[in-house]
Amino acid sequence: MREVDLPPEFCVRGSPTPDWPPPPTESDEERFREDLEQYYNDGYVSTPCPSPPSDLFDCEENLEDGDVEDDNLRHGDVLPKDNQSKDTASPPSKRKKV
Repeated sequence: MREVDLPPEFCVRGSPTPDWPPPPTESDEERFREDLEQYYNDGYVSTPCPSPPSDLFDCEENLEDGDVEDDNLRHGDVLPKDNQSKDTASPPSKRKKV
């Protein structure tokens, strides 16, 4: 290690003590716990997830005959009868803008 001349304000008086900084005491830990609890009580707001309105219903359960086709028309998923498949819908990039 090379020696460097430092200004007086940077003068080293000796090696650091091995137990510095001192380990936290029980009172330090209690104070930290209280500060953390206060932080969460004052600054942290947990927002609950909104619940759906009670009059909401499952669309598929309440669809009548023909409603599926109307819904598909609104979203541009209707294919000519000979190209229709029950398992596939048109990809979003090919959907018509309504």
